[in-house]
Amino acid sequence: MAEGRTTGARLRDRRQERGLRQADLARRVGISPSYLNRIEHGQRRIGGKLLLDLAAALGLDPAALAEGGEAQRAEALRAVALEAEAAGLRPAPEIARAEEMAERFPGWTALILRQSVRIEALSRRVSELAGRLDHDHDLARALHQVLSGVTAIRSAAGILADSPDLDRDWRERFLHNIHDDSEALADATRALVRFLEAPERGGVALAASPAEEAGRWLEARDYRLPEIERGEALADPLPSGAAGELVAAFVARYAADAAALPLGPFARAAREMGHEPAMLARAFGQPLPRILRRLAALPPDDGHPPPVLRLPMGRDAASSQAHRGPVLSPFRGPAPSGPCPRR
Repeated sequence: MAEGRTTGARLRDRRQERGLRQADLARRVGISPSYLNRIEHGQRRIGGKLLLDLAAALGLDPAALAEGGEAQRAEALRAVALEAEAAGLRPAPEIARAEEMAERFPGWTALILRQSVRIEALSRRVSELAGRLDHDHDLARALHQVLSGVTAIRSAAGILADSPDLDRDWRERFLHNIHDDSEALADATRALVRFLEAPERGGVALAASPAEEAGRWLEARDYRLPEIERGEALADPLPSGAAGELVAAFVARYAADAAALPLGPFARAAREMGHEPAMLARAFGQPLPRILRRLAALPPDDGHPPPVLRLPMGRDAASSQAHRGPVLSPFRGPAPSGPCPRR
């Protein structure tokens, strides 16, 4: 059991170094937090596919977790061999000799396990990118702009190459178009690179979309802007690029709502009327959506119920907001099951 305890302690150290909670790591590898807790405290042995999954989630060589335990490395190697055999690798790996391999060639074993983790991380990224292409409008638009720019430049260049006697005015027009299309292509390519590039953490990471980045910025503030309530400028800078535009739209809507329904009088009326949106709308003569947004902006530590529904950040950033009970019951909408319609 000492061997398992050493592996569990090493796992706990690596997890804490990366700032991950047990619940976060457990969710990534598909086990319960309580089971992970038992692993980290040496109450459960670890090996095989679970060892590979944990190593991939932490961006580690599996041997770094199982170091000092040849049995764990052999089991992890056996799991890799079984997956390769199931995928039709020929000649098939000698699964029965996994322990011998781990004992006689620890360096090669470490290399195989490290490459397995990397391949798994890359496969996961490909799958996530494929899902993004179906559901993420910003990524699809960026790719469309890149492909459109390449096509336009190739078409204009082809006409120039095939028409040596082209009128000078037309030639200058085509050259001008190529120049403009080249600049547009460069901008679209830079936007796509910024979208896809992200610091690697625990393997291969995906960059957040502008909507996700804007949502994180607002979530960090709990979708409340006390500076706006006081008539002051925001203390924190907005995100850059498209995410900043989404946040700016949210801030503009928030400021308009705060000007129409100042926090102090509205908070007192909300408590008196039991936070009933229809009554508040009639009392203040304001549209119901604005009332709902102002209810969501009320501080929960001042006698107001907490928000019970948070709408996801969409392209209309100003519409992303929470509502408070008893307006709606807790609900989490389903994830999209098919591709978004393309325009």
